[in-house]
Amino acid sequence: MKGQKCIFVLFLIMIFSCKNERTDVLQKDETLSSLESTKEQAPKTISKLLFASLDRLRIRTDSSMNASTAVTISEKDTLLYLDQHSIIRPILKLRGQYHFEPWLKVRHQASGKTGWVYGGAVKYKSTELKNRIANDHSYVDELNNDDLEWEGTVPASWESATIRDPRSFKMFLIMFKEMVRTDNSEAIAELIRYPIKDVTSKSQFIDRYQSIMTSEVKEAILNQRLDRIFRNSNGAIIDGGKMVFHQVGKDFRVVSIDFKGRDDLIQDIIKSLSDTYTASDSERDYAINVFMIRGYLELTLNYKDDMGRAQSKSLGKYIHETSRNNKHAFYQESQSPDRRRLMFHDQSDFVEMELQGQTDPPLEGLRFTVVREI
Repeated sequence: MKGQKCIFVLFLIMIFSCKNERTDVLQKDETLSSLESTKEQAPKTISKLLFASLDRLRIRTDSSMNASTAVTISEKDTLLYLDQHSIIRPILKLRGQYHFEPWLKVRHQASGKTGWVYGGAVKYKSTELKNRIANDHSYVDELNNDDLEWEGTVPASWESATIRDPRSFKMFLIMFKEMVRTDNSEAIAELIRYPIKDVTSKSQFIDRYQSIMTSEVKEAILNQRLDRIFRNSNGAIIDGGKMVFHQVGKDFRVVSIDFKGRDDLIQDIIKSLSDTYTASDSERDYAINVFMIRGYLELTLNYKDDMGRAQSKSLGKYIHETSRNNKHAFYQESQSPDRRRLMFHDQSDFVEMELQGQTDPPLEGLRFTVVREI
């Protein structure tokens, strides 16, 4: 009987021992599972290391090209990104390429000095960090996409418009917008491919900047979306032709601007002066019909002769000479040394005309006027 009790006790001990071992295994398995789960959920570490891509690169004390230099570093030097970048992204051209990057706050690992470096002058160890910073700006979608559905028209390919690098062109246009916004006439003049109409040099462009870069042209540039640039064989076109761009090598140039050149202004003057002018002397009344034909002013004199009969005579064609302070001079299209001159004084409510030179009947000294309705 005593032997049976011993066997029963041993049996109970074996059962509890197996149970404890099983519990220990389960606990170990649960612990391993928990560790693996924690490992999977742990955030991925993104490298913040950067490498200088230019020699003698300046680390600035602030996020500006005008800031003083904190330290000058060498190409391939290591930098640590300090989790700050500028909101403003200047467009800079480095080694022939346009860059649209923010300023990055960094620490130079070799010297320990901190400052700001332009993002286009470094290489990232982490592509994820590079993309995160690159996509943190309002132009990202417009830079990366082209909306082909707007206005129901599909533009031609970029290549057909001479633009071989659309993204660089869009970055260039961001820089150009800032030039226009600040009326940087000298910088814009450098980007013109001359001649444009009768503007043949940078100095002429700067002198006539206000009449060339009209409010309509500037508004078209500033409002242009980067993903809605129309293009055809003429180039990349802004707002139906307010401005047209070509790619020249790795650069971009303005090849057309919608403004009134000298010829356009002359045509406007000629059109505005076309009318019927009247004058009288002690003997008779005169009427001169002034009308535009192929860019000239042509004059016809109408009057009554001594017998009261209606007469009409051509006074010839006149070519624009000069305009200044609303005074316009024309000269007769003639090889004669005695060719006539035609003078207009355009005032607020009337235009006064004077014909200089011999006519029959004589008209020199008479002032012809046309009254304008206000």
